Amino acid sequence: MSHHTLDPPLFLASCLTSTLQAANISLTGIVLLATCGPTILLHAFTKPYIFALRLLPPPSLPTPQEDTTTPPTPTKKNLNQSPDVHFSADTINWLSRRVTTTFDLTDVKPLPGSTRPFVSFSARDRLYFVHGETFPDKDLLQKLLGRPLKKSELESGGR
Repeated sequence: MSHHTLDPPLFLASCLTSTLQAANISLTGIVLLATCGPTILLHAFTKPYIFALRLLPPPSLPTPQEDTTTPPTPTKKNLNQSPDVHFSADTINWLSRRVTTTFDLTDVKPLPGSTRPFVSFSARDRLYFVHGETFPDKDLLQKLLGRPLKKSELESGGR
C-alpha cells in the first residue's frame, strides 16, 4: 500500500525535473541568441569594410643592376597609365583577426547599385567597402566605385 502512495509524488517530481530542464535549455538558448546574435549581425554587415588598402609595386623581374631591397612605389602617373594595379586589402574575420587579400584593378567589379549596406565593389568573389571620404586618391576611388563621386567624397581628402 505504501508503494501506491509514493507514485504521485515521484510522477510529479519527474515532471518537475523535465520541466526545469526544458526551461533551463530554453533560457540558455535565449541568452546565447541575445549575446551572439548582435555580434553575428554586426559582422555580417561590416565584413566587407577595408581597414587598410595598400598599393603593391608591380611585379617585375629585377635586373642585376637594380636594388631589390626597396620595391618601386606606385605613383599617380603609373596608376593612370597602367590598368594592372595591384592592391593588398586588410579586413577582419568573425574572430576579429586581420585577413589580408590581394587583388588587381582588373579584378575589381564596381557595384554602384548595390542594395547591401557597406559594399563598394567586389574583387575575386569577395565584397569590399571603401570609406570614400577618407580615400586620398579620388581618381583611383572613382575607378574602384565605378560611379561619379559624391560631394562629400570629393570635398575630403586630397585630389
